[in-house]
Amino acid sequence: MIEASHINYSLLVLGKCISSLVLNKSYIPYRESELTMLLKSCFGGNSKTSIIINASCDDSNGDETLQALKFGENCSMITNITKIASNNYDSAISMIDETIEKIKYGMINLENQNRTNLPS
Repeated sequence: MIEASHINYSLLVLGKCISSLVLNKSYIPYRESELTMLLKSCFGGNSKTSIIINASCDDSNGDETLQALKFGENCSMITNITKIASNNYDSAISMIDETIEKIKYGMINLENQNRTNLPS
């Protein structure tokens, strides 16, 4: 019973976080639950997140299915502002090119010294 109440509380806080993100509020209550702390980077970060909703055709599960679909709809309205990890693509590409050149130069030196078949 205690575990079920903790799960329900975590899901309640998750719903509050998603509602706050959809409404672009300045405060998102991530710290109110361990679940939302774990999912913080998924919803508010530089990521693409998928939500899977389980639905049932049975009439006895209609209310739960409707709530799950509403939750999924709220999740679909979250928009993230992505941030570029590197400020300058040209500098990142030139650094990669320099590294490749250094590796090529090192391999040529090894071939000139007949050290291409080194023991592992």
